[in-house]
Amino acid sequence: WSSDVCSSDLQVIYPTTSVCLSSNDLLVPQIIGRTGGRFSSSAQLSIDSITGAINPSSSIAGSYTIRYYIAPRASDPGVDVTVFVDIVAPPSVQLVTDRTIICGGDSLFLIANAITSNPNDVLTYSWTGPNGFSSDNSHAYVPSFNSMSEGIYAVTVVGSTLEGCSSTQSTSFIQAAPTPTQANITGDTAVCVGATAHLFVTINGGNAPYQIIFNSGTSNVNDTINNYDGYSAITRTLITSTSFHLLGVKSADGCT
Repeated sequence: WSSDVCSSDLQVIYPTTSVCLSSNDLLVPQIIGRTGGRFSSSAQLSIDSITGAINPSSSIAGSYTIRYYIAPRASDPGVDVTVFVDIVAPPSVQLVTDRTIICGGDSLFLIANAITSNPNDVLTYSWTGPNGFSSDNSHAYVPSFNSMSEGIYAVTVVGSTLEGCSSTQSTSFIQAAPTPTQANITGDTAVCVGATAHLFVTINGGNAPYQIIFNSGTSNVNDTINNYDGYSAITRTLITSTSFHLLGVKSADGCT
């Protein structure tokens, strides 16, 4: 639709009176009738004083009055007309992810926090991602994350105030981490009282170093080893017969 303003034999016609702030297209008016005037508006609007072309992306969102002026002289009364243009701000979007490394089989949660300057604006969401992922909710998730799910996820938020006025945000690359699939504790089966027992934890899957949690079976306190490389001996001095029980293994990526 268009905006027409007439003064005697002059028409100034902009192709639209509402344009999105994120638009990279110039809004150029058609001048019918008298030319040679000058365009002006407030400093927050990027407008060419000769052509009247508006650069939305270099402006600040708001409602503007644009003046087209031809100075009077002698018997010429001149021209002084105004037109009105709205520069509409797209929704402001903050994208939140719970992690950038996801343990295999876990769910990835994605949240788009969007804010619009118009309280009556109705926002729509469109998510895209690897392996055909899509969602139309502000909160999205990827169940059973795996290597096929790795990549960049993006959300586009569109407001209802002006069709096509949107913002897009993307995550950083999100990758899948392997999860330890099997772990066993082995070691010396007999040592003298006061001697050192050597324990080994064999781990399949996951990335080293690991956190190892085990229990001697004779204590209520669990024993935790950080930065275990997956092959070195764990030593303990024994003063009585002891059974060791492996309780948990956590990889360097936090996968258990």
